[in-house]
Amino acid sequence: MLKRIKYIYVPGCKQKLIVKAGKQKAMHFAHYKKTCHLFSEGETQEHLQGKYQLYHWLKEIGLNSQIEAYMSNLKQRPDIISSLQSGEKIVFEFQCAPISTEKLISRSYGYANKKLKFFWILGQRYRLKKKLTQQIAQFIRWTPNLGFYLIYLDVGHKRFEICYAIQQADYVPIKYLKHYAYSLKELHHFLHIKHKPKYFPLTLIEIKQQMANFRSRIFYNDPGLRNLRNKCYVRGLTLYEIPTDVFPQKYCPPIYRVPSFIWKMSVLLLKGESNLSYLELASKELQKSRFYNMPFIKMEYFFKLELRNFLATKE
Repeated sequence: MLKRIKYIYVPGCKQKLIVKAGKQKAMHFAHYKKTCHLFSEGETQEHLQGKYQLYHWLKEIGLNSQIEAYMSNLKQRPDIISSLQSGEKIVFEFQCAPISTEKLISRSYGYANKKLKFFWILGQRYRLKKKLTQQIAQFIRWTPNLGFYLIYLDVGHKRFEICYAIQQADYVPIKYLKHYAYSLKELHHFLHIKHKPKYFPLTLIEIKQQMANFRSRIFYNDPGLRNLRNKCYVRGLTLYEIPTDVFPQKYCPPIYRVPSFIWKMSVLLLKGESNLSYLELASKELQKSRFYNMPFIKMEYFFKLELRNFLATKE
């Protein structure tokens, strides 16, 4: 039968398909190499299960939804697109594979530009561990209600996992709270109740761990401390002589790719030989620090918050 068919085309991308029949996999259709950018033929079981779990939950609450419907105006195929009774559309992306920050921004901007609400829900690859990474930080959102947060879909347990009040401190593991939701209704409820997240103070054990890790970095000549080491050296100091109160006494927004004490110590070193105010020096040194690229966060607000907190210690 297949031999009688000249060509088979995909409606969405208009590209030809070929038949693959090997020893390892059952016979199936596939695109010619590099002809289609709409599908990921290496889709994982996690991603496949997650899409259908989301679709099932959306159907439960009466939302008309489509899986991988092609959006010709964006040349994109979101995992799920749902339509509200008002006519408003919502996009759900279940992200399991690696994605660059540039592509994440491009896709998100495309949805926003078409006035579509969109949600990035994460798979196991993006699990929070002891240290934040750019791959994870790029998905973080913030609300006054939850603080910094991420939403995961655990396909094994058929539940959402919300990691919220995410925060960091120098040389200790990140800290956050966790909540499970077993339906979209539960998720919606949790996201909209008042939580009033706060930044945790460091415990005595965490402070000891922080100092031990810092001294270890000095001992092993951590390249990340090179510039500060040089600034100290020309002033007749060593990193071991840095006052401990320059380290944060509590956790802070998870925006730093490098320890936050570095820019603060630089301000203290410069203040003794400069006529500039603490505000002027701190503003300059803070801008020199390295931050995560967080496209969904208004970073300026948190820069001001960090400045305000630092200046409060100098009053």
